[in-house]
Amino acid sequence: MAHSPLFLAARAASLLDPASDAVVAGVVGRAWCAFDRPRRTAVRANRSALAARFPLERPFVRYVTSLLGWLRLLQLTRADVAARTSVEGLSPLVAASKERRGTVLVAAHVGEWEWGAAALAAAGLPVVAVAGVQLRADWTPALRRAKERLGIEVVGPDAAPVRLARALRQGAVVALLVDGDVVTATAPAAVAGRVPFATRRLLRMCRHRSIGLIRNTGTGPGATF
Repeated sequence: MAHSPLFLAARAASLLDPASDAVVAGVVGRAWCAFDRPRRTAVRANRSALAARFPLERPFVRYVTSLLGWLRLLQLTRADVAARTSVEGLSPLVAASKERRGTVLVAAHVGEWEWGAAALAAAGLPVVAVAGVQLRADWTPALRRAKERLGIEVVGPDAAPVRLARALRQGAVVALLVDGDVVTATAPAAVAGRVPFATRRLLRMCRHRSIGLIRNTGTGPGATF
């Protein structure tokens, strides 16, 4: 990865002053929205399905903002992450892990889940994330190695269910990344070689079983999760 485009992008992001992220993301995100017609169409469909009124370029701008933080993460060590983040409500997860009771974390695929997972790992918790291709197929192995360095084990959606069950029995945090276009949110997502739930079914299950959903409000370095 040392001379790959991914490494060069991560290096460039680490040299960029985080205070300028909003300006950079605003320029790049708006240009991306203007020139990427297929994604612009998908965002417009999502906005319509949500009956929302946010500016069409907002998801593009926020994606670029998240991407800059995520690229910086690839340059850091676990000690660096620990120094830059804090996790509220960590005690129940630590106690459960010591008792060999795992935790299932459900997160959006894009955003700050990588920082959140890295923060949990830096706090001493074993973390296993279920994820498929990350950015590009040829970059995925390098990205997995970078996350393993931070204490995050990444397994593919085809991982055997017993692998995830074993991780939970060992007290790990298992991150399931539920994402996709809002318009297709009812489409089942394969996890561990099976189709356990779709997004709306997950929300109904949480409501019926009184399972709390925690909203991640962290935004990279210095964030509180």
